[in-house]
Amino acid sequence: MPRRRNSEEDLDEEEDRPQRNAANARERARMRVLSRAFCRLKTTLPWVPPDTKLSKLDTLRLATSYIAHLRRVLQGASSPDQPSSNPLNLKEDCEEVIGDHAKLIKQCWCPRAIIYDPLKAGSIDGTDSQPHDRAIMRAQNADYKPNKNVKGDPECTIFVARLHPKTTVRHLKEVFSRFGDIVRCRVVEDLVTGRSRGYAFVEFTSSTSALMAYKRGNKTIIDGSEVFVDMECERLLPGWVPRRLGGGFNGKKESGQLRFGGRERPFRKPIKLLSKKELIISLSDKLYKPKDQILKESSVIAARFSEISKR
Repeated sequence: MPRRRNSEEDLDEEEDRPQRNAANARERARMRVLSRAFCRLKTTLPWVPPDTKLSKLDTLRLATSYIAHLRRVLQGASSPDQPSSNPLNLKEDCEEVIGDHAKLIKQCWCPRAIIYDPLKAGSIDGTDSQPHDRAIMRAQNADYKPNKNVKGDPECTIFVARLHPKTTVRHLKEVFSRFGDIVRCRVVEDLVTGRSRGYAFVEFTSSTSALMAYKRGNKTIIDGSEVFVDMECERLLPGWVPRRLGGGFNGKKESGQLRFGGRERPFRKPIKLLSKKELIISLSDKLYKPKDQILKESSVIAARFSEISKR
């Protein structure tokens, strides 16, 4: 039988309860203030949509990188090697900077992964420099090699996931045969129990049929389940690491192990940093000051920064 509390213990608990409630209320208020501060910091960052969901760590990283960029811009404005710029003469410089930036983005950025990099796949825009969870570290240290016993042409093979446990090879062929002739279809089964693991591989006679199945077969309802269709990554994507080793492109948000660069979660474009002209215009609009005054004040601040750095 449970031990009955005496009256003294009940009195002590009743006395401690208001203190605990007050401490919990203070902690909740502190967390609300902290969350509002991070939300306000995120909205002040340029080129970040208000509805973008960022963690506190990502917000701090973007803020520090943007502050460093502003400092470089201000130091460059007062550099003795460069001629003093006037807002009216910044058009050519800005067009050159924006043009170089656009070329770099076109060359280096792609919404889908071309070469699998666990660190890049763990980043929203592919710009992280350090892994943010242990799964990425596991994927980086994994020595995974594609299975040589897999048959078929990888360019003609699609990957079908989220299958119903009772979905058979015959039913799968009936659904995907409308996209083209099928060479082979294999539902992956557990070696011990023999049950379906929820995904399969379908090989077509041509890459055109596989591409059509990739475009039109995604989110098809099979046996009451909405399936996910993608191209085979193991042999097509260099450096591929499966999900069981910390790689892949899928994951649950609750575990904090999201992967990007796949079909469902493509990369977001890196935040576009402001050029000199855009920086002056934004400061002029926010501070309600003319552009010439903003340029003079930025030159003074840059000179102070250079004096502090020399000390």
